Amino acid sequence: MNIDNKIEYRCRRGHLELDLFLNKFYTESIKKLTTKDKLNFLSFLENDDLKLLKLLNNLKFYSSQDTKYLLKLIKNYPIYESKKGIKFNEK
Repeated sequence: MNIDNKIEYRCRRGHLELDLFLNKFYTESIKKLTTKDKLNFLSFLENDDLKLLKLLNNLKFYSSQDTKYLLKLIKNYPIYESKKGIKFNEK
């Protein structure tokens, strides 16, 4: 299984909001991501859903430079910009 397939599979989440957002981000940005970005994204997706929600809601819950860079990349993505002010629902 190549990295693109792994990421596509890992973007399927238990939270509908994450599932829709991450899949849309990945399918629309796959051609723009470098191999390093893809590896960072795959590592990012290893987090559980609640941690991902906290990260995406900008709760300063990150620790690594790679995670900071990836969050910046995601948050500068047009689909995220259109959702500004909308919080992902946490269970």
